[in-house]
Amino acid sequence: PTKLLVNFISEAKPDVVGLSINFHLNFLRLTETLNLIQTDIPGQKVFLGGQAALDHKAELETQFKDITVFKSILELNEHLKVVTVPK
Repeated sequence: PTKLLVNFISEAKPDVVGLSINFHLNFLRLTETLNLIQTDIPGQKVFLGGQAALDHKAELETQFKDITVFKSILELNEHLKVVTVPK
């Protein structure tokens, strides 16, 4: 459930949250989740993957701040190689 997920993120305070969405039927649930994350945890970085996210990449990255959509696990891996993780 979305609210439980957002509560967990709020308590755990991760540097980044990773979500994957492959089925377009779940796209509305994804946008509801992202809206709730942005409302309850402003500035939370979210990495998205999956075919449905990729098909809506421009829309998602325009509509939501702190969202990055990756086209593949390889692209995510390359991104993580250059990102400095705070200690």
